[in-house]
Amino acid sequence: MIHGTYFLHGRSFRKDGTVDSLWTKEVPAKYAPMPHHLAGRSYTATGYGKRLPSSTMVFFNGRWRRVYVCCYSNSGMAYIGDWVIGRGAEITVQEV
Repeated sequence: MIHGTYFLHGRSFRKDGTVDSLWTKEVPAKYAPMPHHLAGRSYTATGYGKRLPSSTMVFFNGRWRRVYVCCYSNSGMAYIGDWVIGRGAEITVQEV
């Protein structure tokens, strides 16, 4: 079931590590809870972490991808893909 529309924000890097380009893409999203979501539990004991799976998936590059959240203190950032050390997420997710 399609859940709504999200925006993906990405960036490309040059070989020397500087940012080359920024892009935004509108993609469909769906509600796809994992077992810990259905049980009403947090993924970690504290609720904080660098790669917390959310109950949302987005359709990007021909397949459904899980949205993850990096959350410490009272702030979080949603992303897909890998967390690149020193640069953070390559593709961030924004709900409409």
